[in-house]
Amino acid sequence: MEYIYEKIKNELKASLSTAKTIDYYLIKLDSAIYMFKDYVENVDDTKIRELLDYLSDIFQPLACHKDIVLSQAKSPRFPSLRKHYVVIEEWLSTLECSSEKKLIVETPSAPPVYLKEQLFKETREKTAYKEEKITTFWDYIKRLFKKLFKKRK
Repeated sequence: MEYIYEKIKNELKASLSTAKTIDYYLIKLDSAIYMFKDYVENVDDTKIRELLDYLSDIFQPLACHKDIVLSQAKSPRFPSLRKHYVVIEEWLSTLECSSEKKLIVETPSAPPVYLKEQLFKETREKTAYKEEKITTFWDYIKRLFKKLFKKRK
């Protein structure tokens, strides 16, 4: 087990040395739990807690932003954090805010409105096409011609 902890810690050290945002730390924390689940079978909350205790020196900067970390841990973006929310909450309460590294409080924004509109139009076109029923052979031929002429434009 110690070998697995060390392997995960070494992988995270390199990437977290340049990390500046809370969001990036949470992504790495989520991936650490995910990697741990790949290496170990039957992972329960006690094993996750052991992993977090082992990695606590790397994730020390998160201790200064406990409320933000806990609110983001519930997000669907972090499935592993959401699943083990109680363990993460207990673990964060044991950490002390003594980090020299200051993190930027930044959360990703929602997609722009024009992307939402475009996705809505595409799904609407797909559903409209599916609703059209073919009852005869000639209906099938008409649909084929519509497709052909639509592509030429």
